[in-house]
Amino acid sequence: MPRKKNPRREAPALRVDVREALEKAFPENLVEMWYDSEDGGAWFSEIEEELGDRLRRLKGVALFHEIEPEPESPAAGVEDEDEWLPEIGTSRSYHLYFLSPAGKPFEFTAEIEDYPEVDEFEDEGGGFDGFGEDEEFLEPELNSVTVEGRGRTGWSVAVSLVAPFAVITLSSLTEFENGAMHEPGIETVAESLEGGPAKDPLTLFGETADAKAVAVLTKLRNQIEAVLERQGITVLPEEEWRKPVPWLSPGEETLSGRGKEAVTVLDALFFEML
Repeated sequence: MPRKKNPRREAPALRVDVREALEKAFPENLVEMWYDSEDGGAWFSEIEEELGDRLRRLKGVALFHEIEPEPESPAAGVEDEDEWLPEIGTSRSYHLYFLSPAGKPFEFTAEIEDYPEVDEFEDEGGGFDGFGEDEEFLEPELNSVTVEGRGRTGWSVAVSLVAPFAVITLSSLTEFENGAMHEPGIETVAESLEGGPAKDPLTLFGETADAKAVAVLTKLRNQIEAVLERQGITVLPEEEWRKPVPWLSPGEETLSGRGKEAVTVLDALFFEML
């Protein structure tokens, strides 16, 4: 009889500290929203204020933006907190910081198409009143408008609450005139100007920026990593956080729609809840 395969033995060699953290966080081999537990995320709450202050004070940072792991409290005007529901996908297993250096090379403009909301239905006479049984009412045509925006390139710094690990990736934040915002994320899919895959997002940035701007970003990343290490947080290199963790499976409210794709280190440490 063939011996049953052990997914832990078949997995690419993970760092010892990463493997131990994942085994401790997910003893049932399911990636779930662990921080409802007694000690989940407690380590981060002890350093959160100091870490934020150190990152914010880094020299040359023009924009500092944070995304909390938990949804914000009920908006003003919501009387019954029990009836308030956060937006889908806002509960995270990580705290995200975004830091962008000062300077024109890190600024850009953007556009999106928006469709102004129409609250009424128009009748053939052009009015909005007098809904009669025999009258035909037409839904107004929705015309798109172009909305201008301004953005900045910088570093997304995701600190996992599962265990003291972080990933740093190049990202961007864009704010539009209609109030919409494209927030920074952890992982981006980048292509070079020639259409092929870029070696990394910093290489892609270097295709349109000079060497000095690339050096500024590189220096800022090194400063961020030094701050994290002083706080006892290990920055994982990309080759590590892309490794699969075959013994872990998605939970009921996490990592949905993955199909047969293996859960990766990034998935397990940095995920969102539906």
